[in-house]
Amino acid sequence: MANESKRTRHVCSEMSKLGAMCIPLIGSKMGMAGLPDRYVVHPQWQGFLEFKAEQTRLRDVQRIVIRNLKLRGAKAYVVRFPYNIEDEEGNLLASWNGTGRDLLLTLIGLERPTESDS
Repeated sequence: MANESKRTRHVCSEMSKLGAMCIPLIGSKMGMAGLPDRYVVHPQWQGFLEFKAEQTRLRDVQRIVIRNLKLRGAKAYVVRFPYNIEDEEGNLLASWNGTGRDLLLTLIGLERPTESDS
């Protein structure tokens, strides 16, 4: 099974073929601690994604940064391998099939208002 970083690169590569930019926010000493791994820009969805393996926990600083991004109006999610999308507290929001296409479509679907929102 591929590791977390290889899976992340693969999914981002698939999303880029669909017109998304997956901007890495990791590995910079000048960067802010706790920022999610990627900022994704697509005509139908923009937001932050933190990729994690199934058993990997968010660090406290990551949880705080994601919460603060959302308080400021940004979309931010934790994407798990295998194939769940969670909020910063670990609540399951959706599942996806492991492809970049399905992840992007699922993220777009999370932002659509439901009938109960009307």
